[in-house]
Amino acid sequence: ALNQIVLYAGTGPNSSFGHQGGGLPVGLLRSDNGGASWALVGSQGPSGLRITAVVPTGTMTATGQVILVSALDKMDAAAVVKQGGIFRSVDGGLTFTRVVNGSVSDLTTVPGSNSIYAGQPTVGVLRSDDGGQNWAPVNNGLVNVASTLRIKLTAQAGALYAGFIQSIQDVSGTGGVAPRLGGLFRTTDFGAAPAWTALTLPSST
Repeated sequence: ALNQIVLYAGTGPNSSFGHQGGGLPVGLLRSDNGGASWALVGSQGPSGLRITAVVPTGTMTATGQVILVSALDKMDAAAVVKQGGIFRSVDGGLTFTRVVNGSVSDLTTVPGSNSIYAGQPTVGVLRSDDGGQNWAPVNNGLVNVASTLRIKLTAQAGALYAGFIQSIQDVSGTGGVAPRLGGLFRTTDFGAAPAWTALTLPSST
C-alpha cells in the first residue's frame, strides 16, 4: 500500500503552452512527513530536467518503493545536452535508472489496472505491465503521432484519454504556428492490443 506520509514533487517549467515559464528544473523532491519539509533525491537521475510526472507505484522491493518519473530532454538550442525519458527507482527515489530514452511528456495509471501508461512525443502512448521495467507502444487507432509536440494523459475508472499537442496554424491571423490541441482519443480496452477512438475536439470559438 502507498505510504500517504511520503510525498514526491517534480520540478521544472511546465505549462500547456509549450512548457514555457515556471520554476527551475532542480530535480525530484521528497517529503517523509506529509509535506512539512522537503529534500532533493535522485541526483543522478532526472536532476536538471523538466519533470512532467511522478508516479509512486504500489510495488515494493527489498530496497524500497518503485517510483517512476518522466522528463523532457534538456536542450541547448537544437542540441540535446541531457536526455529525458522515463526513470525508474527501486529504493524510493534515492537512485534511478533510465528505462525509456527521449522526452516523455506524461505518465499515469488507470484505476483498477496494474498497467502504467506514458505519453512520448512522436512515438505515441507506451504501456508497461511489469512495474515500469519494460515499455511498448499501444497506438492502435491513434493518428498523427509523428507530429506531436506533447502527449498528455488522464484516466478515470475504466477509461484512458490521450491529448495530442501539435504545432497548428495560428487562427488569429498572424500567420504563425502555436502549440494547440490537435487530437483527443479515448480507450476503454486494456487488453493485449487496446484500440483508441478519436473524439471530437472542443470548439475554439
